[in-house]
Amino acid sequence: MTGTLGIIAGAGDLPVDLAERCAAERRPCFVLRLKGLAAPALDAHPGVTLPLGRLGEAIRRLKAAGCDRLMFVGKVMRPRLRDLSLDWRGFTGLLSLLAGAWRHDDRLHRAISRLFERDGIAVVGPAEIWPDLLVEAGTLSARAPDERAWADIRLAAAAALEVGATDRGQGAVARDGAIVAVEDRDHTDGLLGRVAALPGRGGVLAKFAKAHQDRRLDLPVIGPETIAAAAAARLDGVVIEAGGAMLVRRAETLAAAEAAGLFLVGLDPAGVAA
Repeated sequence: MTGTLGIIAGAGDLPVDLAERCAAERRPCFVLRLKGLAAPALDAHPGVTLPLGRLGEAIRRLKAAGCDRLMFVGKVMRPRLRDLSLDWRGFTGLLSLLAGAWRHDDRLHRAISRLFERDGIAVVGPAEIWPDLLVEAGTLSARAPDERAWADIRLAAAAALEVGATDRGQGAVARDGAIVAVEDRDHTDGLLGRVAALPGRGGVLAKFAKAHQDRRLDLPVIGPETIAAAAAARLDGVVIEAGGAMLVRRAETLAAAEAAGLFLVGLDPAGVAA
């Protein structure tokens, strides 16, 4: 495929980073900025701003820009139905989502993808185009976990994989040999906010891709904001899935981990029980 890359941009730094990378590589891209979510910096790139629910207009705009591939990037919390601004395609698409996918993240992502693929726009993941975004195995930070931290790493990783199997989330936090919180519909920000409100300090955040999820969509992402939230929760470190999670703004993220005294580890799921 040689056409334009479409980016449907939610909140966060990753859509900005990828649009800037497209510009640096002279890769044609068209950014469909979700109103009220996408960062203002994306206004500098070719694209359009649309409210959630304008499926028909989104497809028309993407096809008019020559997009043959599309990626979904950035945070989008499930909206209240009354907040959607639906066109006719959005309305009929919503009916199909309500028929069985609305309350299940992975099924919802797959169903939304199919709505675009029916019009000849292939859905791809950022790591398919930029494999270097994926985390490698091993200790990535200057600080390495000690034996006690490894016990929490394995416990948190096992819990993250378990919660992922239920399609509820991707993360869990272990502290002093016990699970203190798991990710739910409030995502990682909410998880770490809950941990920050607990007494005590230490422990590990683990983030792993859901067992059955479409890996083009919603892979775990770690960046400077995650490190800041982990530090605010008084954790010792973060462990993420090697080959199944993305590390964005690598230099900035590792510098933030160093400044906060946190370790950052990439772990193969096969090593969780080791």
